Amino acid sequence: MKKVLSILSAVAVLFGAASCSKDNLGKIKETGTVVNPLNTITVTMGSNTKVFINPELIPVFEVRDVIFGWDANGTTYEYTCTESSEDVATFTRTSSGAPSCEEGTIVNLVYAPGYSIENITDNSLRVNMVFQMGLPIVMHTSGTVDEEGICKVTFKNDVSIVDIKDAVLPEAEVGEEYTISFEGTNTVLNFSLDEDGSIVVTPEEISTITSQEFARVGADSKISKKLAVPASDGEVDVIIKAEGPKGIYTFSADTKNIEAGKYIKVYDKVFTLDQ
Repeated sequence: MKKVLSILSAVAVLFGAASCSKDNLGKIKETGTVVNPLNTITVTMGSNTKVFINPELIPVFEVRDVIFGWDANGTTYEYTCTESSEDVATFTRTSSGAPSCEEGTIVNLVYAPGYSIENITDNSLRVNMVFQMGLPIVMHTSGTVDEEGICKVTFKNDVSIVDIKDAVLPEAEVGEEYTISFEGTNTVLNFSLDEDGSIVVTPEEISTITSQEFARVGADSKISKKLAVPASDGEVDVIIKAEGPKGIYTFSADTKNIEAGKYIKVYDKVFTLDQ
């Protein structure tokens, strides 16, 4: 349990001393320039960090992972993971735009697979969680560059993981495939900037979240699937559905306040076949 919860805790990110030279980084995206750019980011990972959840629920960065951000002036920037180990990952700037390495610069970053600086409009980013492939982990952070050109920040997880494990679908047969959905919840994360120029996130647009990957029935008519769900605006009814060859199965739990960064277990629950 402790290991699982650590997957959803914050990520400590340490920006290495900024290089203010205009290095040729290759494949630069033309999104603006800055005189003294922060060219590399070093991400340190410990027992309580996460960015990507692999099948063993081990928190790791992978080469080619991307984090990106923007400032109040409309400058956008992107960093791509170029080196990763168990404890440390190095991100290299892959955009012409960048935060300055000057003291006091606010640095905003988002980790949202499938999204990029091209999705930023009017200094805001909308991440739609309605249709999910895999398990989309979404996070953000804001920090300030210090007098040494270093900015130490902490990523905050913006979703809750709903882990549906060994759910029983009475009379469902081995090998049948079902679509899993979570109803009546916020489905969009809206990232914008506050008056200070730092990122704020607002969950909104109540609808249904659906996994685009089938859950296949195993032994004893059981299925398993994980969904990423934005925080709720208070308590919501937990309604999970499985739709497939036998029809629509439903599981309704008590109302729950869904909080970002939490791991919600839905284990060994018996679903009811709608008549």
